Amino acid sequence: MGKFAGSGGHNKIVPGANSQFGIEHVEDRKFLDAVANYVQLAGWEYVNCSDEVGTTKYDVWNNAANNHLRVKESTVDCQFHLNATPGGTGCEVWLHPSYGNRELAAKISKAMADAFGLRDRGIKFSTDLGWINKTKTGLLPEICFNDNETDMQKYRANFDKAAKAVAEVIVGRSIQSSGTNQPTTPSKQNIIQSGAFSPYETPDVTGALTSLKMTAKFILQPDGLTYFISDPTSDAQLKALKEYLDRKGWWYEVK
Repeated sequence: MGKFAGSGGHNKIVPGANSQFGIEHVEDRKFLDAVANYVQLAGWEYVNCSDEVGTTKYDVWNNAANNHLRVKESTVDCQFHLNATPGGTGCEVWLHPSYGNRELAAKISKAMADAFGLRDRGIKFSTDLGWINKTKTGLLPEICFNDNETDMQKYRANFDKAAKAVAEVIVGRSIQSSGTNQPTTPSKQNIIQSGAFSPYETPDVTGALTSLKMTAKFILQPDGLTYFISDPTSDAQLKALKEYLDRKGWWYEVK
């Protein structure tokens, strides 16, 4: 059997392409976990190489690259990301022009695009992206466009289908997921993650959380916008906070 080394791009300290529709480092790790579940279901070994401690962009990709390079005899190395460009849509995979597996990269891009129902942007070459340049053979799939509402809707609606499709490309065969071998669904934690909002809204948000006797971690993005991730809470508090966010017309996700 093979060995899959995977990582998610960026981290909570140095966030990536965030938008009101999703947080990149959160979503890329969710997708990685889902792909890894299927890869392991096929009998492959999986090593998580994500970096969670880097405090600069360089540290994050360099730490992750070093984690990948420490994995002995990995069959496939991937680092998942989400794209962000105004008007952009679709799926693609970046790789090194001299060392990357072009056929595998193209198949991963097509598998994501077909499963999500999005444009297949194909393979892209780079020697400037640090993680690719250091790992050499690593593939960097851009799952979809984080700032495109339609992309993110299709991503969420077809999440499991796409993760399974990517895993099947990685292992080179179909994966049976029926019965007791099916990946388990994470248990509900009653955690809410908001979309990004203006710092001027922060007092109103903290007031709402305080009135509900809830606690949360606020994260300031490089673009000056803020989002929060609540601590686990009761069903009643969760319902009340969802109603507040709905009144504001803001995107949020319950975990």
